[in-house]
Amino acid sequence: MKAYSHSSSPLLAAALFGPAIDGVVLNGHEVAIGDYVLAFTEPGLPRAPNGVECSVAIRANSRVKVGAGRILVDRERISITESSTWDPVPRLLPAAAMPPGPQPFFEDLLAGYVAGIALLHRKPLRAKAIAEAAAGGLKPVIATAVRHAARGEVPESVHTLFASDDPAPLLKVDNALGLSWLRGLISAGYVVDVSRLSPMPRGPANRLPPDPVPRAGGGGQSRH
Repeated sequence: MKAYSHSSSPLLAAALFGPAIDGVVLNGHEVAIGDYVLAFTEPGLPRAPNGVECSVAIRANSRVKVGAGRILVDRERISITESSTWDPVPRLLPAAAMPPGPQPFFEDLLAGYVAGIALLHRKPLRAKAIAEAAAGGLKPVIATAVRHAARGEVPESVHTLFASDDPAPLLKVDNALGLSWLRGLISAGYVVDVSRLSPMPRGPANRLPPDPVPRAGGGGQSRH
């Protein structure tokens, strides 16, 4: 099988074209290669900077080996050398950026933050320093995303955000993950058009609870 495409990131290339190493299956689309996580994306879906675009079935008990320009998943051999590459660093439209705010402490926001430092402010050395300082204490999946982001290498849905200024596609892929990326980018100074954001639905969960009804005789206790 030939992969459709793969990211041109040097981080991914080191895993794909380095010595063959046995991988550890994390889920149906991610495999750990040491402290690096390789992602598989279905053809046509938004690609990832640590990803290979191909259609392959990965089960919990699959045996995976990566290196020397190919991937072996059980008996399926996936060739990388003949697949096309895509640049995970987006081309940004001319846009204003606010000064970066303080570094966020939530690891979910860190990838978006360091990507903003690298892309919006053209400070890759600062972004890499933040990423490497944090990576040791992060889960491999998050550490991989943060290291790529520090190089300005981001998921394809983030490319769409920069190309259109519309956050909807980013939030549509995975609302929780997409929102974390967006919040991280905003922390780094990205200016978002709030008119394009969908308002929170109004419902019982979004309303404050009603004031308690005092009991007859004033027996209720007050809190100060």
